[in-house]
Amino acid sequence: MKIFCVGNDNYWKYRSAPKESALPFLQLSGIFTLRGHCISMVATQQLLSARKYINDDIPALLGDIDLWIQSGAGSVNAVRKKRVCETLNKVEARLKQVRSNFRDYQKNSLINVRD
Repeated sequence: MKIFCVGNDNYWKYRSAPKESALPFLQLSGIFTLRGHCISMVATQQLLSARKYINDDIPALLGDIDLWIQSGAGSVNAVRKKRVCETLNKVEARLKQVRSNFRDYQKNSLINVRD
């Protein structure tokens, strides 16, 4: 558990002062560090949500579309089915690229996201 020692007296006293003279006192208040920690928690959750969407939701949708096309797709003619299949293949290829880029980002990032 992270523990922060934060004091708002210096923060309120110097927050309107010129940056050069105020910055050391504002950093000493601990509020910047606490704020950064809170923002990183939100960023981590957003990253987890995006990863779930990319890894689970999009492939499930593409699978449903593929199944719909393979099962006859209602009244869709052969030419349209072919176009939909081609588009589906392009989307799947792009999704693989996005996943690869996402894995590379995580390897090079300071953010450690767990399942």
